[in-house]
Amino acid sequence: MSSHHSKLAFTGEVQSVRRALSILEALSARRQGLTLKMLAEQVDLPPSTAHRLLTTLQNHHYVLFEPGHNLWRLGAQVMELASSLCAPSPPRQRDNGCGAA
Repeated sequence: MSSHHSKLAFTGEVQSVRRALSILEALSARRQGLTLKMLAEQVDLPPSTAHRLLTTLQNHHYVLFEPGHNLWRLGAQVMELASSLCAPSPPRQRDNGCGAA
């Protein structure tokens, strides 16, 4: 077992989930979008791996692809998740992450 693999097993992380989250974080930092090559370099993944993850995220509307510009961007489902965080919360929950108590 490699050191990298044993570290992932020890932390309980799922590699593909960690990679997908790193893609979403990279796209959130570049609102105008990123090409596959730029994104793959930024998250330190082979372009083929990044593309498979992007395709899965696209199928679930977390990212979208603009073919005219060859850019990947965050999709509508990300906003849906964010808006649910800011929805009114039950009285016993103090902070919903949107600054409202």
